[in-house]
Amino acid sequence: MTVSVSRFPHLTLVQFYSPLNSTTVKNLQQNRQHQINANVQNSSRRNAKTKTGKMLPLSTIYQASLLYTLIIFAAGLILGCIRVPFIEPLSGERYAQLLEMPLMFVIIRRAASVAVADLHHYVLCQSTRGGKKPLDGLLPHPTITFSAFLMGLIGLVQFLVLELAFYLVVSWGKGEVNKTAWDWIGEMDPVVRVVILGVLGTVPFLPVWEA
Repeated sequence: MTVSVSRFPHLTLVQFYSPLNSTTVKNLQQNRQHQINANVQNSSRRNAKTKTGKMLPLSTIYQASLLYTLIIFAAGLILGCIRVPFIEPLSGERYAQLLEMPLMFVIIRRAASVAVADLHHYVLCQSTRGGKKPLDGLLPHPTITFSAFLMGLIGLVQFLVLELAFYLVVSWGKGEVNKTAWDWIGEMDPVVRVVILGVLGTVPFLPVWEA
């Protein structure tokens, strides 16, 4: 049997001149193909890491943060519409707001999961561009961690701006045109204020947890 040396560069001359059956040759071919596939996959991972860099594009991060903010704000608005007319008359303003906080935390965590999935979707589209197979472990861990944290931080700022704007619009509707951000904070119940700050403090970090 004649076997080309170039196809098996890792074999010694003694192995070439010794008799080779078809099973041995087939096993060697399979091992060689596995090695080639592994090299191609490692090269694809390195290219994907180079393309993503240390941070995703700011437009992608902002889009995910906007989704994050809108989910949280809409949920808070809906819960507020239920709390004020139905729960506060029964339990009082403080206890009604405290009862709302665990629900808000669950909603914030779910919103973080949805927003981080949007980041992963972007990377999946980038890794499959040009007909490439999707990669396992879509993002290098430091990349998704930093991008998710930045997304959460932007989302927190946007949420506070929306909450303040909503407070001012409601106050102006009541004829109280001199209200400021300090009035918004000062009118909160002291216990509720601490709990709200604690829940809002998780907004930048929950996307990192979900990443």
